[in-house]
Amino acid sequence: MCGVHCIVDFAKNDLAESIKAMAKATTHRGTEPPQTLQLVQSNFHIAFGHNLLPISAKQLVLQPFTNTQRRYFLVWNGEIYNYKKIDQKHHFTNFTQSDTETLFNYLVAFSEKKANWGELQGIFAFIFYDTQNNRLLTARDRHGVKPLYYYQKDQKILFASEIQAFWASTLVQKNIRKEAINEYLTFKFPLRPDTFFENLYEHPNCLQIWNLETKTTETITPTIPSDTPTFNPASIVSVTEKLLSEAVEKQYAHVYPPALMLSGGVDSTLLLALARRQGFDLPAFSIISDEKKFTKDANFAQKAAQIFQTPLEQICVDISFLEQLPEILLRADYPIADTAILPTYLIAQKAKQQNIRVLWNGAGADELFAGYNRHKAFYYYLKNPKFWNKLAQIASKIPFPNRQIAKFLDNIHPNEQQTFLNFASMEIKKSKVNYFESKSLLDFALHWDRENYLFSDLLKINDFWAMRETVEVRVPYLDDTLSHFAEQIPAEFLLKNGKKWILKEILKRNGGKIFTQRRKEGFGIPFGHWIRQEKYFHLFDFLQKPRHTIFEHLSYQKAQFLWKNHQNLKADYTAELFAIYFLAVWLEGQ
Repeated sequence: MCGVHCIVDFAKNDLAESIKAMAKATTHRGTEPPQTLQLVQSNFHIAFGHNLLPISAKQLVLQPFTNTQRRYFLVWNGEIYNYKKIDQKHHFTNFTQSDTETLFNYLVAFSEKKANWGELQGIFAFIFYDTQNNRLLTARDRHGVKPLYYYQKDQKILFASEIQAFWASTLVQKNIRKEAINEYLTFKFPLRPDTFFENLYEHPNCLQIWNLETKTTETITPTIPSDTPTFNPASIVSVTEKLLSEAVEKQYAHVYPPALMLSGGVDSTLLLALARRQGFDLPAFSIISDEKKFTKDANFAQKAAQIFQTPLEQICVDISFLEQLPEILLRADYPIADTAILPTYLIAQKAKQQNIRVLWNGAGADELFAGYNRHKAFYYYLKNPKFWNKLAQIASKIPFPNRQIAKFLDNIHPNEQQTFLNFASMEIKKSKVNYFESKSLLDFALHWDRENYLFSDLLKINDFWAMRETVEVRVPYLDDTLSHFAEQIPAEFLLKNGKKWILKEILKRNGGKIFTQRRKEGFGIPFGHWIRQEKYFHLFDFLQKPRHTIFEHLSYQKAQFLWKNHQNLKADYTAELFAIYFLAVWLEGQ
């Protein structure tokens, strides 16, 4: 929706050129000219930058936002869905009738009374400065839908929505963090709060108060909304439907109405069904591939569009798309090994051509309602871990004929948490992370995906690749009230009738039974099929160069094993080979 930037320099250097360069580096995050401001304080200099993409406001509200006293300054990215209720509750005067002014007034009030924190419902990342007390308030929404990174070193603190802004400032040295590459080759992404770079971090999904006089930081976590329903097995389906319907209503922007990234799966089709039931227009985009056996998404997307009477535009991708791949991947600030990058980017590109500024997708549904195959696999494993461990020992000595079961057994470990992490890992490197306490082992599994895969893969892809085309992705399943409610549901209950059974029941109630019966498929492109064509073997020429920089982080023998077994159809190593290819292209570009 926007881009935010801030620099604090305790050496009191002039920041005008650096902040302008940061805002210029992210012009794709807004439709309006970048705005910057520098303030000279006695102990430091501070500067702000902003890129504005208007979506809901009927008039332009430029940032940094301030009032006539110019004591406080705000730059932010996102939307506050309950801003009108906050205005009414706190008797705020809102001259611009915007959520920007609501957030500004709320933070002014909060700076005097911390007990107010936690009322904001929406997606946001903000930087708010109090010139009188020299305090900087920074925050992200509880799911991290809106990005915010920070750098702290050498008497400087920098914040930005995208990592390339730090390099544009010329104030930050780019040093790749080697451990991040190991994490990437295991999980597809680096583990938070770290990024791919030294001294550069993801801002936590909470509020931080930076005292710029004492150089100390205080962290405040929002409380659960008091109106969140409590878990009751008897009413679980009806309450979930009610909350998801309310989320759809809250997140529907009328100034720039959204379109839907439609796969024809349960999550996106349910959003379409509920939006159409409420009378909202929700045109859709989907991807259609030349590899007909790769996925049935295109067919189910067509059926969903017909049943729920919405226009559908299908974007065709064929094997020639591989020629564009290196150029596209080099735009990444760092690699995320998920082929969903490419349909996200292509759909956003098409949406921009039609002056659509907002896309919806189903991110968060699988994490909140237990929708991944690894959740089901772990559920069955925990029914009798001793049996599966014994069978895994036997399978390690005698080849197992069924590929799926053999893969399942190969990932089993004497430690149950490690077993799930193996399920969540690629077959390049084995995971080595710290375990943590959880209500149950199944809850641990869901918590892992909610705290890692959702944030560091799906939401990162949504924001970065759609905003390259100045399009925002919104995620109704991560509505505050709905997600708080879903997180109360025991993992055992979520899986007792199969994966995502609660959402499937709602979809059945709304005329979508056929979509609940299809096999779950990933949102991506047939990369694994395409690279089996000899014409495109050249993309992996680097595998024949043992001195290539990628083999500083990856076993040459392992890479050869993955490539040969994939080509010989002995296994499907699409995820692993895409991860290796993306990393090789990106490292060459550095």
